[in-house]
Parts: sequence; structure tokens; C-alpha cells
Amino acid sequence: MFLSQADADWTDDADFLAALDLDDCYYGAASHPVYPFVCELVDAAIPPTGSDILKAVQAKHFQSEHIASLDATYIPFPGYHPHTENDEIHNDFGEQNVFANEDGVGEFDGAHGALKRYVVDGRLWYVLLHIAPTMLEDFKFRQFVILFVLGKSPHASRCVGVVTHQVCHNLCD
Repeated sequence: MFLSQADADWTDDADFLAALDLDDCYYGAASHPVYPFVCELVDAAIPPTGSDILKAVQAKHFQSEHIASLDATYIPFPGYHPHTENDEIHNDFGEQNVFANEDGVGEFDGAHGALKRYVVDGRLWYVLLHIAPTMLEDFKFRQFVILFVLGKSPHASRCVGVVTHQVCHNLCD
């Protein structure tokens, strides 16, 4: 069977993601598996901006009071700010919660390191999105956050990485 170049490109990304040794989400109030993830990166800048990444993962209601601009190619960790609109997108390995990042574990170790070496320019984005809140009597409660770690594929205009979820530890939403 003949594969087109586009099919071969998908195969390269799929083979890479399938070979990652993924574990459960490193940090949080519960244990949830980490899964391979791929999505289309349409009309993105090179390198992609935070806005491009959020468009790729289809984050329709990203809300953060703590990020100056999503149109940057590097966004520092905005800090943890409970009781505010605090979705996150940033590039700081030490502040992400999907992969181990303390006790001597570096950003080039394990599955995170493999992913960092695979994506274009070693540029990874860490995204934390709160799910829509549920109204409980007189307050809003967000039970889960969705977490992504991803970067631009070296083969095509798409993002490759991982996705997981975690119990939102900001129980005072």
C-alpha cells in the first residue's frame, strides 16, 4: 500500500507518541492517567504563540486575569491565584503538574524529555483549563482541570503532546 507524505507524517507522530512511557499525572488530589494527544495547528505563527496553542486545543473559554498577552511566543508561569479566573498557559517546566519536576528530575528526563526533544525548537506549552463550573447552592464549583503538555510537530502543522485531567485543588472557587 502506498502512503502519501501526509500519511507518513501522521505515522511518525503516532509512532513517537505510542512509544512514550506515560504514567499517571504527577501532581494532584487524585491519580489519573496521561494520554498521548495530537491536534491540528491552523494558521499559527512560527514559533506558535499562546493564542495559537489555545486555538489548537479548542479552548473556547480560556479565562485568566494573570497573563499579560496570549500573543507571545514565551509566557512565564502566571502564578497560582485562587479565587480568580486562573486558567494557565505557560512555558515553565518547573511549574507544570503533569510530569515530575522536583527531587533532581529535570526537563530532559523521562517522557517529558523525549517530548521536549521531539517538538520543534524543544518548545513546550503547559496548559491548564478549568472545566465549566457547576452551581452548588450559592457558589460555583469547578471539579476538574484539563492539563496539556504540547509542542509543534516536526512533521506538519499540528501539536503533539499529552493530555490528562486532575481534580481541581481550588475547592474555594
